[in-house]
Amino acid sequence: MSDTIVPLPSSSNDIGLTPQHTPSGEPVTIDYKGDEYKGVTSTAVVTIPGTRITDIKLPVISVQKQSPDSVGINPNLDGVFGFGYSSLSKHHPRVTAMDTLYNGGVIPNNEIGLQLCPYEMTSNSFINIGNTDITPKCGTNGRSVAWVDSPSDDQFTVNIKSILVNDEPVDLPEEFQKTIMENGLTNSEK
Repeated sequence: MSDTIVPLPSSSNDIGLTPQHTPSGEPVTIDYKGDEYKGVTSTAVVTIPGTRITDIKLPVISVQKQSPDSVGINPNLDGVFGFGYSSLSKHHPRVTAMDTLYNGGVIPNNEIGLQLCPYEMTSNSFINIGNTDITPKCGTNGRSVAWVDSPSDDQFTVNIKSILVNDEPVDLPEEFQKTIMENGLTNSEK
């Protein structure tokens, strides 16, 4: 999916807006790990709190909430949030949300930094859209533990730039990137 994925607002954890409530919304189903996520796709004005992404028109896919208590996600913001690639989707705009943000100068880098902390420190975990302003979190020196560079639209994978363990760079085996590319998300989720 090339779009920004956001939860649909609803009065319960499994009921979302229907397509007729979203201007130019078109029904879409996302299959992920054996589950189906129903939603609509359209263009919407997006604001992501704590970022420079404020009131920007982006392509979005809105999906129903699937879990009332997602670990690491503020209880008021439960749902799904993600970025993907147009080449992986049968239903997508010609320009991705990341392209819109980068080309419009909203973010300086076409990258996403990710900091995942131990369970007892989940409030310090973050996603840094644009991979900027990295500060020490989870007892680290502030460098991302793992970060990736967004590939061109005709690729299905990401390029692993670096992985740190206890603040030390890890020498990855030659087959590491090949395994990730062949197995997609399966390896990175284990």
